[in-house]
Amino acid sequence: MTPEQEPTPDGQDSNGEAEEVQLPEVAFTGAMPTLPLLLACIETMRGGNLPASGELDAIRQVQSRIEKKATMGAAIDLLIQARSNGDAAAMHNISQALWNVWHAFTYVDTEESDMVYGGHSTSPEMSDTPIRLWLELYNAYNVD
Repeated sequence: MTPEQEPTPDGQDSNGEAEEVQLPEVAFTGAMPTLPLLLACIETMRGGNLPASGELDAIRQVQSRIEKKATMGAAIDLLIQARSNGDAAAMHNISQALWNVWHAFTYVDTEESDMVYGGHSTSPEMSDTPIRLWLELYNAYNVD
């Protein structure tokens, strides 16, 4: 899109081409929750496992948005680590846990397949797009 072109409301420029969304670069958040229930959930994910529904419910029920965001950030950090280790099962389980808790905060047209790894490929070239989408959500998550 040239400077004199105005974007249209549907996210396309006046030539009908879709605009590229600038996603954040993959980087650790350094976040960590402090509540024992949330720490237990992070420890489950650290082992590459999908947290039990009760653990995910604990995240949803916590009143503190700061703790919720810290939990999201810690899970994203584990997802980055799982990708760097080529652990497809852990990538699937962690991204699935993130989706199960925070999918309501994603953009309307976001599909589960956009943000959850499949769990069966260990290719080092595996896309970092799901991580970058989670980082975008993390950065936009308002704790005020």
